[in-house]
Amino acid sequence: MAKNRSILRAWLMLFVAIVITSLFVIGLSGLWRSNFRGAILFLSVGIGLTFIFYRRKLMILAVCSCGFLMSNAALSEVVHPSLLGVLTTFGTLAGFIFFSLRLRRRYPDVFPTTGNENTLSEDLGVGKIGPSRRGFTQRASEIWNVLKYALAN
Repeated sequence: MAKNRSILRAWLMLFVAIVITSLFVIGLSGLWRSNFRGAILFLSVGIGLTFIFYRRKLMILAVCSCGFLMSNAALSEVVHPSLLGVLTTFGTLAGFIFFSLRLRRRYPDVFPTTGNENTLSEDLGVGKIGPSRRGFTQRASEIWNVLKYALAN
């Protein structure tokens, strides 16, 4: 029962992170269009949700937000290519990798590693030059395990 509860909590926190990111994007675009009343409302709700759910876990919120923004920017980049879209996609990809590696460093006991396996930082090219021995899905599941562990604690 407790394991199902932590998985449910991780999905809830991921959904809340996507809602917070959407509120910040809507609020900032409202400021850009000079719609100050709506922008202040959306930004204040986003700040309130951040304070309630992610008070001590801002790094996890950053990873979830970068992943959400990266997926949306990459999807819109295929249909409407622009320089700003490419920069947004690569910037959020860099932020996603940066915050994921920081989460990995903060919670090192989540990934059991031996001397023969590559770590996530080595697979991303930080610690080792050469081809990766593990696939993308395994690395993505490792990142998901770190997020799940961090959200459960």
